[in-house]
Order: sequence, then structure tokens, then C-alpha cells
Amino acid sequence: MNAHAMQQAAVLEHSTIQVQAIYPAKAANKSATIKDSDGQLFSVWPKDVGLYRIGETYEVEFTSTTKNGVTYRDLKRCQMVSKPQPAPAQFTSHHAPQPRSLSSGATPQQPSQQQSAPQQNGFYRPTSPRDAERMFVCSTLNAFIQTGRVDCHVEVLASYVNTLRDVWAATFGSDDQA
Repeated sequence: MNAHAMQQAAVLEHSTIQVQAIYPAKAANKSATIKDSDGQLFSVWPKDVGLYRIGETYEVEFTSTTKNGVTYRDLKRCQMVSKPQPAPAQFTSHHAPQPRSLSSGATPQQPSQQQSAPQQNGFYRPTSPRDAERMFVCSTLNAFIQTGRVDCHVEVLASYVNTLRDVWAATFGSDDQA
């Protein structure tokens, strides 16, 4: 076997990786990409990308092929080793919910920021209900696309957007009517 043929031969390898990022397939019939904490990239079929979660650690089996000086790693099997650590609590004392009433009958004092905050767009918080719905739809749809659960075709995306808007209306949307 000559050097060129050996360079292209696939080698089965084993490794432990921690998923840092998941990138969806750029086109139909193309593979998605997983980036590990060491910066190495691994290809995975879109149907299998849902097996991986950012922050989790996996024992993986993959083939490694080198072409023109570039190493391509194709994931074949995975088994979760550990789940990610929970995120640290941030701003808990400032954002903690305030009790509605005190046992002595006095009402709790609200932070001075909330009393002096100007109203914007007629709402207490600067996010309007319309923008909140858009943010919900966009972030949820983005999560579906990132995990390969949604094809990036006009009809499919439009269907998911409308479904997510219905979910918003059935859950959070009723809060905006009151």
C-alpha cells in the first residue's frame, strides 16, 4: 500500500469527549458537526445529533480519515459518561421573588429600582408581549434546528413557527390578555 492510500484509510478510534458545541447540517444529506472541549470537530448524521447534549461527556467510537492533510472524524457510536454540572445561581438575592404580605399585615417594600423604573411601551418591563412571543418562537426554533430536529426548508420552518406560536398562545399568551 502506498503512502497516499494509507493516508486515506479510515482508522477506528476511541476517545472521551465533552461536547462544547453542536452545529446543524448545512444542507440536506450533509452531516452535522460536534465540537469537543479540545476544539476537535466530529461529523455526525443529523438523525443522530439528538443523542448529544452540550456539556455532557461521552465515550465515542469514530473513524478518522486524513485527506490532503485534513483529518475528518466521523462519529459511529457514543455512550454518555457524565451529565454537565448545574449552572451556578446568579443574582439570586436581587431577583428572588418577594413575599406578597408579611405576618404583621405590613406589605413588603419593593426595591427602589422597581418603583422608579419608567414604563416603556405601556408595560412594566421593556419587553412587550409581541416581542416576548417572537423571542420564545425564535429561541425554541433555534434549539430544534441546532439539534437537527427541524429541516431548514420553507414549508417545514413555517409549520414549526405556526405551531410554536400556538404553543405560546395556549400557555403564556393568556397572561398578556389580563
